[in-house]
Amino acid sequence: MQIVSSIRLKNFRSHDAFAMDFSPTTTLIVGKNGTGKTSILEALYLLLHGTSFKSTDREIIQTTKPNSFAELTKTDGLTPRVIIDSTGKTFKINGEKSKRLKTEHRYPVVLFEPDDLNLIHRSPTSRRDYFDRFFSQLNPSFQRASSRYKKALSQRNKLLKSGYATRENLYAWDVILAQYGSEILVGRAYGASQINQRLTDVYNQISDAPAEVQLKYSGRVIDEQTYLQALETNFARDIAVGATTFGPHRDDFLYAFNGKLADGTASRGENRTIIIAQKFIEAAALADSKNLAPLILLDDVFSELDRPRQTALMKNFSSHQIIITAVAPPPNLKPLITLT
Repeated sequence: MQIVSSIRLKNFRSHDAFAMDFSPTTTLIVGKNGTGKTSILEALYLLLHGTSFKSTDREIIQTTKPNSFAELTKTDGLTPRVIIDSTGKTFKINGEKSKRLKTEHRYPVVLFEPDDLNLIHRSPTSRRDYFDRFFSQLNPSFQRASSRYKKALSQRNKLLKSGYATRENLYAWDVILAQYGSEILVGRAYGASQINQRLTDVYNQISDAPAEVQLKYSGRVIDEQTYLQALETNFARDIAVGATTFGPHRDDFLYAFNGKLADGTASRGENRTIIIAQKFIEAAALADSKNLAPLILLDDVFSELDRPRQTALMKNFSSHQIIITAVAPPPNLKPLITLT
């Protein structure tokens, strides 16, 4: 199923001016590191999802240029475009302008980066960000809660660091954190439970050696009042460290492999198979939730996978439009475009 047909970029990272058409099935973009392969995927993600997966808006603009531009042609007739300047992003879709990409114009995307293969060993912050991006695509209200929680948390932490924090002037921020923090806890716990319904089965479909795999979320679902009480209980500690020590920003997602933490017990190949299974579940969950086949973006992951896992990846996503970047062409795939 073809979703995107072409893209145009101007002053977008290393691309002064760039345009290309996409294959209805699989597009392979080949080039050395630094030639702008990932930037094409970043632009696609931005135009379909509304945010970059790499960095802040300002970093997308070339240093000497006033703004950056990207435009996508989709097969549904929409032509989303974005202009990024010093004031932020402006989206324009068929004549309608907005500072944020509206929910009805977002399209599900599954992004697979090389760092994702190390997710099990990465920091708790990386895992939280990873799963929050996924859950935000499934549920726009989760994205709103996450965004508002982060803003309130930042303000509360600034007050704590100022040396002027009191129970009274923290209370307004506590109320906001309790409202959206409790919502995040529910969303994460539900998301983890949905992943666990399929994780072992999907893993065993890929692997030759059956195993039991589980995603564990460390957070505990509580209501707003209990959340407020927890913030109150941690007040003295927060004052001492100058930061909010309770909340979903302190939680973690951990994989268990045959009853033990995968980090430290599962082999490198087993860990990678877990993440591939996770990606398959993401694609299926987005398809079920949106009734749309997500666009698959594979950013230089083939060089990190052996032949059986490459084959499993392509077989599972065979009904999707896939856009792949690579330093060298993987077996049985010819480049549609080579960047120099």
